Amino acid sequence: MSRKTWSGTGLAVVCCVLGLPVWADEGAPPAAAAPQLLYLQVRADVAPDGHIVASADGKLPVVLREAVEKQVGGWRFHPPMKEGAAVSATTWVRVAACLVPDDGNMRLSVGYIANGPLQPEAFSFSPPVPPNSLLQQGIDTTLQVSYAVQPNGRGKLESVGFEDSVPERFRPWFERSMKQWASEQKFQPERIDGQAVTTHLQTPVRMNLAAQSTPRRELKRREEAERQARQLGEQLNPACVAAAQPYLVDSTVALDSPVSFMDAGSGG
Repeated sequence: MSRKTWSGTGLAVVCCVLGLPVWADEGAPPAAAAPQLLYLQVRADVAPDGHIVASADGKLPVVLREAVEKQVGGWRFHPPMKEGAAVSATTWVRVAACLVPDDGNMRLSVGYIANGPLQPEAFSFSPPVPPNSLLQQGIDTTLQVSYAVQPNGRGKLESVGFEDSVPERFRPWFERSMKQWASEQKFQPERIDGQAVTTHLQTPVRMNLAAQSTPRRELKRREEAERQARQLGEQLNPACVAAAQPYLVDSTVALDSPVSFMDAGSGG
């Protein structure tokens, strides 16, 4: 149920050309002629000097995984601090990876979106049954949900921000639903100096109780998707625009991650 929107910060981008078709191993099909856009979470073990060791999903084809790890591994973060001293830390970096055909190879560009705890592959849950009066209202809204990812990896609701269109009398139901939503998600927490820590996040969550989306809501969604696609095309590769067009990027924000991005370095 999470709304997919583009992060407000720009992408930091580095590029390379893969010498082999990226899907050549593990019996996968050959590289497609069209650009391919992937959204990935890459583990970053950050040293006290801000250098990182990147570990991408082991399910990725080897050539692609190693290329992503090389590029992300060239990025730099501000040294994590604990009690005034630089220490090691672990975070997960959300990236946009674009693969574009290039004279028989695939050109890869990787852009930084955000970092924080490792998120579930999909935010989903079954909300409590809404009252008939709420169903009759036909509300289609996006909530700004603030919650803490605790050291045990569980979410804990802190607050819900409402659009003006949601009547006051219905807001307690949405708050109960979001409390359940947050508690049902399972994260991997960030770590600092080897210890799991609490990170506070904010996620836009769309709740559609209408029989169908309103024209205004669908127009807003299309406009946002188009804006994000333009931004991807400007900062990754123009050929990525078509690949990005149908999708909205997860805009979850970590409000107090112990690790903060510095720059993309040389990309390895």
